[in-house]
This record gives sequence, C-alpha cells and structure tokens, in this order.
Amino acid sequence: MQAHLGDGLVLIVGSGLSCAEGMPGMAQLQAHLRAIMPSRASGTDLALWNSIESLLDSVGLEGALLQIPPSTDLEVAIMGATTDLLMPKEAQIIAEVVSGARQLRFSRLIPHLLKPNSGIPVVTTNYDRLVEFAAEVAGMGVDTMFVGTHCGKVNENESRWSFCRKGELKGKTVRFFYKDRILLFKPHGSLDWYQRGNEPMRSSIELSLPRLIITPGLNKFRNGYENPFDRHRDRANAANDDRNCARSAG
Repeated sequence: MQAHLGDGLVLIVGSGLSCAEGMPGMAQLQAHLRAIMPSRASGTDLALWNSIESLLDSVGLEGALLQIPPSTDLEVAIMGATTDLLMPKEAQIIAEVVSGARQLRFSRLIPHLLKPNSGIPVVTTNYDRLVEFAAEVAGMGVDTMFVGTHCGKVNENESRWSFCRKGELKGKTVRFFYKDRILLFKPHGSLDWYQRGNEPMRSSIELSLPRLIITPGLNKFRNGYENPFDRHRDRANAANDDRNCARSAG
C-alpha cells in the first residue's frame, strides 16, 4: 500500500466522490434539466431541447446530447441550469465542513499520502470545488495554474513558483523547496472559471459571466481544445503517462 501511494501517484477523482459527499449526479441533473429547460429556452432552441428531451428516457442525457448537439445559446442555458443545481448543494457541504459537522473524504485521504516536492497530480472531471476545499482544509496548497483569487489569470509558471518556499545551493545547483500541494487538473472546467472577453478567468466571487464548464455530449470534444481546458487536459495526460494511476471514487 505504501509503495502504491508513494511518489509517482496520480489521483483520478470522478463523480463518485462528489456524489458520495451529497452532490447531485447525472440522474439528478437530467431530471433538473427536464424540469427547468422549457422555461430557459425559446423558439428554435426550445424545439431543439424538446428533441433532446424526447431521447432522455431511452439513451440518457449524455447519449441525447451526443445524438443532438445543442446550439451555442442552448448550451449556455444548459450550463446555467447545471450551475443552479450544483452551487447550492456545494455551498451546503462546505458550510457543514466549516462548522465542524463533517469531514470530506478527500481530506481524510491526504494524510496517508507521501507529499513529493513536485506536488501530487489530481485529475478530476468534476465541476465542483470540493477537492480544492478538502485539500486546503488538510493543509495542502492547490495549484490550479491560475494566479489570483478574485480575477485570476492562467499563468502556469507563476502559479508553480507561488508555492516555492526556499532555495538551497548544493554545489553548483540550487534545490528549490515547495509547499505541500496538489496539482489540480480539471479538463471539464470548474464552477469558478469564467469567460471574460477572449480570456478565461478564475474568481471566488459569483460573477455574471459565462462559466467555463464542458457539458456532456458531442460539444465537449470541440470545447476541450479551447483554453484553459486544453492545457489542463494536456497536463492531466502527461501526468498519467509519467506516473502510476489510482482511482478515487468515494
């Protein structure tokens, strides 16, 4: 067990971990969209949603969106409805942790992992911020490749150096020491990622800007090649290629 959880580990966190903490899963999202989308779409977008909705019982949400890709406006409406479902539950879970009523499973795992100077790569397709919150509660830093809290910009190099704590000269080389941290890769986006003009932005403040999350369906393959999804996907793939993988599903 120690060898498996040693240096070289990549943690892959799927929706199972979030669902185990009480976050809505795909079934709840499907039911939520079915109930709310008729009031969020109109005209040709409503007709398109009705076509998607007719397939939900037979092929599920992702299958329906694969067969009938939404328009840009309909996809934005689906993102907004998805956010409306997830945000209140995420806030409730975090409030319970802050009050001491519960401990997140990821926080319980972290003390049992070796903390390499290079950081622990964590890949998650979840939109929520439970992994980030759990890591910080456990005393870890979280390298998201964004720099800044309220108006964060993508800057992988600056983000990495922000965790450097000291350097020691060893002969002709300098060894740098970093804060214990996870290297968080979110190839499907995050609830705190926004599109501001032509640039992605990360903010802890609720903003009236389009969120950068990739919804299920065919469009996710196209959107996955846009910034910052592409960089997070590339780094996640590189981490998987270089290290052993362990799966955390709750």
